[in-house]
Amino acid sequence: MVKKRPIPRLEDCIDTKGMFDSKESDTYLKELRDTIQLTDIVYTTLSTRIDKFSEDMLSLQSLASAISKRYEEKASTVTAGSSNRKQLLQSILHHKLSTEDIKTLCQYIDYAFEYILWRINEERIIPYRINTITQLHKEKSGNRVLSHLYDNIACELKFTNSGKPNSDVYQLWTFRSDFNYTLNNKSWMEDTLSAIDRARKSNDTSAAGTKRKLSKNIEQAKEMIRDNIQDEKLAQALLSCISVVSQIS
Repeated sequence: MVKKRPIPRLEDCIDTKGMFDSKESDTYLKELRDTIQLTDIVYTTLSTRIDKFSEDMLSLQSLASAISKRYEEKASTVTAGSSNRKQLLQSILHHKLSTEDIKTLCQYIDYAFEYILWRINEERIIPYRINTITQLHKEKSGNRVLSHLYDNIACELKFTNSGKPNSDVYQLWTFRSDFNYTLNNKSWMEDTLSAIDRARKSNDTSAAGTKRKLSKNIEQAKEMIRDNIQDEKLAQALLSCISVVSQIS
């Protein structure tokens, strides 16, 4: 029987004595240690970033679920209608707007809604003031005169007001309601509504500055919508909203 010879170790085959006993070798070893240290730092940094990215993805997933749920819960508030969770979430994701862009569009929506409510309240069909679009839709369901007035105003301003998911008013209301939660600084909105209210109650032309600012940027806002919003229903509703503001004298 042939006895197997053991596999020799690498260090037994190579005589390393004196191999690293020179200045060049010292430099090489220092560079090697520095490289290993730098590699460890890069690896640690990347690992930290990956962990942070995973946390952000979980947060985004949670936010998307919360927004979708909020849309579903509010879908029946204006006018009852069927809604599909996947379709709602997809419509939310089908735009890529900055915070400033969203703020601008919310200003247009606020101004248009406030103007419509002002037109309604000026007719004094009911003995109390209607303060929100939601309240308007609830009141009109039991008041034919109010419903007829609202329809006439919508026809004049060229926007759809049925309150069904495909209507302009529904798309605008859900968009505005959602970002009411996500935009923390509401001072701009308070200033906008305050200016509208002052313009109604007095002849102070400076109070109409908000409207002039919005009117001046109408073409820019339209371009922003066309370039950044893929959801056709939402884009059409926002364009209709801007058209309403452009018609306000």
